[in-house]
Amino acid sequence: MSTEINPGPVFRPAGEADALWSMGSLHERLLTASESAGALGLSIVSQPQGTATPLHVHHREAEAFYLLEGSMTYRAGDEMFELGSGDFLYLPVDIPHAFRITGSSPARFLALAAQG
Repeated sequence: MSTEINPGPVFRPAGEADALWSMGSLHERLLTASESAGALGLSIVSQPQGTATPLHVHHREAEAFYLLEGSMTYRAGDEMFELGSGDFLYLPVDIPHAFRITGSSPARFLALAAQG
């Protein structure tokens, strides 16, 4: 986490975010934790159909997802959610969660991680 108090504005022209491939998924990093003094990170994530995460928990950051394209099934605690384009989900810290990209096409979503 950065100790910088006010890092200043961050501007990303369209198509110029740093891109990282991880486990078959593309993460276009719009804002990193170091650029926001540890407050949050924001990425556009593209994942192929069938991609799934294991059940896991974040103890230090909350997460939020806004689905731009595609569909996913999302488990948050004991609840299941079916997300489609335009749906939003917020997860506070310490909520076990997992998701799977469903449907016949890839999914694309905004993923936000904020210090909890």
